[in-house]
Amino acid sequence: MLRIRALAIALSSLLILSEAHAQDDPFGDDSGEWAFDSACDDNRFVGSDPHYFHWPSGEFNGHDATDCRELVEAGLINWRDAGSTGSLVGADESMRRDLADMRADLESLLGAVLRIEAGLRQAGYISRGEGETE
Repeated sequence: MLRIRALAIALSSLLILSEAHAQDDPFGDDSGEWAFDSACDDNRFVGSDPHYFHWPSGEFNGHDATDCRELVEAGLINWRDAGSTGSLVGADESMRRDLADMRADLESLLGAVLRIEAGLRQAGYISRGEGETE
């Protein structure tokens, strides 16, 4: 019983974590050296000066979120592979699809574990513990 309950809790936790990760900001964070300078320093975008600065190393990719988001919303720069749509592309879209698939698999597995637990309880192999209710 304890193992089944622990597995159900672990699967529930994974579902919560997968949802939180799926909601991560595609623009990244503002930890880059040039964040908040009103220019996007992320090579995943394309634009012209003074709104966009290309770093050959790509070291600021994902680390200038606020500047890049504001410039995309203003129509002054675009996602490099998305034209003017501003939608997620490439690895970001692939990651979101993978997370959605993983979430569906986890929900299915959690449902199976709970059905097994209910069957074991109904067959009398597991009794309700203290504090549990029907």
